[in-house]
Amino acid sequence: LFPVFCLLFPVFCFLFPVSCILSPVFCILYPVSCILYPVKTMNAQLRTFIAIELPEEIQRGLERVQRKLSRLVGTGLKVRWTRPETIHLTLKCLGDIRRETVSEVGAFMRESVRGITPFDLTVEGLGSFPPAGRPRILWVGVTGEVEPLQVLAGRLEKGARQVGAKGEDRRYVPHLTLGRVK
Repeated sequence: LFPVFCLLFPVFCFLFPVSCILSPVFCILYPVSCILYPVKTMNAQLRTFIAIELPEEIQRGLERVQRKLSRLVGTGLKVRWTRPETIHLTLKCLGDIRRETVSEVGAFMRESVRGITPFDLTVEGLGSFPPAGRPRILWVGVTGEVEPLQVLAGRLEKGARQVGAKGEDRRYVPHLTLGRVK
């Protein structure tokens, strides 16, 4: 979640066929992986999230969007831009988990993708969190066949709670974080 600390070191990787078609500005996303990433090591715990990696050509397209936005916001808004190579589609932030829990996480990840068939996603639109007031997160939206993505995120949420990870009460909103407002 914090790109500065992101190690992009996959603990394990499960191939998950997600074919994503982006708007004409971008390219086609090829099958990507659903990966558990440790973000930062904390004693016997790992801060982790489950995400879909983006191909390099998509990251380059998002970098162009960041540059354009950077020129638009100028100095009026201080933004810490996410490094393009670390932009990903988060499915579930697990928070801090014990290292011994990693195999349980792998089990519920495998179970969660069972029966999910390939689907198309489109990257389009810009937004922020919160949607009104002073923005904290600037993002690009993910649309298209989001129902299977929502189902997958819901299954991962349920599995995460079963292994003791912190639950999320908010509705899953698929997005790609471009930057965080300071």
